[in-house]
Amino acid sequence: MAATTTNTPGWAFGNAVLVAIDIEIHCRKHYPKVGSPQDRVSEIGVASFDPRRVRFADAGDRAKNTWGSIKACNFAVTENTHIPGVGSHARHCQDRQWLLGANAGVKATDFDFGSLYNVSRFHVKKAFVNKIRTLLGDHPPYNKDTPYHNNREVLFLFFDQNNDLRWLQGLDIDLSTEFPNSRIVDIQRGPLAAAIGERMHGKAKISAEDMYKYLRFETVHMHNGGNDAVWELRASLAELTLTDPQTHETRIPDEATTLNKDGIVVKEEPTYIAAPEVMVDGEAWEL
Repeated sequence: MAATTTNTPGWAFGNAVLVAIDIEIHCRKHYPKVGSPQDRVSEIGVASFDPRRVRFADAGDRAKNTWGSIKACNFAVTENTHIPGVGSHARHCQDRQWLLGANAGVKATDFDFGSLYNVSRFHVKKAFVNKIRTLLGDHPPYNKDTPYHNNREVLFLFFDQNNDLRWLQGLDIDLSTEFPNSRIVDIQRGPLAAAIGERMHGKAKISAEDMYKYLRFETVHMHNGGNDAVWELRASLAELTLTDPQTHETRIPDEATTLNKDGIVVKEEPTYIAAPEVMVDGEAWEL
């Protein structure tokens, strides 16, 4: 584990702790009778980075040197475990079917980066809040009747925040209430996403997969809450290293090598990413 540095971190977000959150839910197509948020949330993935552990100047290529200092966990809601082999999967599950087999489903146990906690719906809020308090260096156990204020700021990161915040609200988790000294950042609305969207000829909302492709991240086991939270945090840290501190312009790493989940270079030569195509007189033309 990396030692905490005593030097000024130098990150644009200062001394705040970054916490990426990703929610996994039951597919309506897979579970058509499941309606309420309490019944649909199957996983809450959490990944965090404390800037005191790695200075900005030492972050390296696409912030790869921070990866070893990222802490992550995945909360699996026991009553809502995704059952494999039942029905057909929605579109966002298809990549997992390709990797693990047509009946594999989306499994909480496919978490690659940390500890998996099986918690009940009744206890998930307490477990989630206590975990983040611990990440902030605070240890008072959660009690809804005991006031709490985090002295250290926390930046909550999401990719398309509206959906995840809605699911958290369904579990009675309001981040601004539980952590008054906090801000929310939507990676999908950030400068790197905008640059990639422009490269994709004005795509208004890019997907997380689009971002990882242009960052040259070789991802596996996606649509697992914990894994997605880690990759979203890595993308956010990479965005900071790709942004010029003077002009605030964010570049796409076109000449970068491809990194796997362990930060190992798996492709030395940059991979050509084709522009989107359109059909012209029955032929596919690259835009």
